[in-house]
Amino acid sequence: MRKFLIAAGIVLSFTACSKNKWDQAISDMEGLKDRMCKCTDKACVDKVEADSDKMMEDFMKKVGKDEKPPKELDEKADKIQDDMRACRKKALGKTDDAAPPAAPATTP
Repeated sequence: MRKFLIAAGIVLSFTACSKNKWDQAISDMEGLKDRMCKCTDKACVDKVEADSDKMMEDFMKKVGKDEKPPKELDEKADKIQDDMRACRKKALGKTDDAAPPAAPATTP
């Protein structure tokens, strides 16, 4: 997931492209998010992350690094990333709000 976040940050911070390319990138990210949210195991998560890396790599080949994305698209991408992280945690059985396991009761 770290690779995805780095790649997404690069795309969202430094790339230049037309609105159509940005719309396609957002659409692709939404598709990856939907796939991640359907995952129930690590193998699925790993596959989505690999596909995400490939998508970002291909996208970076299409665009330059001189302009930043429109603010509304940047915010939308941040939301998609947050949702993907939450789905990843759920698929891997990790939750931020989970309480630590209770200590076993002892009898005197």
